[in-house]
Amino acid sequence: MVHQEKIVFVKATPTEVFEFIDEHSHLSSHMGKSSWMMSGGKMETSIDSGHFKKIGSHLKMEGKVFGILLFLDEVVTHYDPPNRKEWKTVDEPRLIVIGGYKMGIEINKVNNGSKVKLFIDYQLPKSFFIRPISYLLGPLYANWCLQQMLNSIMNHFKT
Repeated sequence: MVHQEKIVFVKATPTEVFEFIDEHSHLSSHMGKSSWMMSGGKMETSIDSGHFKKIGSHLKMEGKVFGILLFLDEVVTHYDPPNRKEWKTVDEPRLIVIGGYKMGIEINKVNNGSKVKLFIDYQLPKSFFIRPISYLLGPLYANWCLQQMLNSIMNHFKT
């Protein structure tokens, strides 16, 4: 497993931050837009009736990059408002530069705001042919993804 994390301080209560991040489109919107990191591709998102707001709730993403069909299914594994939420991929996701992963957010009250930590623990893809490129691009992609999520939080709370 490879671990990456990012931390930001925002002038908002943990409850305000959690309510924002709990609307998953606020964190995953970068996946639905064509971008250089997605090689011009984008992912479509669908969420089950639990709205990704309770343990066991699923979110699925599907799309194409370089003509390759990508797919992932995430499930909420920890849900403790307003302090922590975690989710992970189930089965084997069809991704290019990273394999299965666990992501999460931790929110702690500090002085006049909140400390927000986003993290990802990911595996390298199982494909022998993809692994060499994943050593180079996996950390870049994971860092980009976390930064996009943090940017969404910082822009919302004007940090």
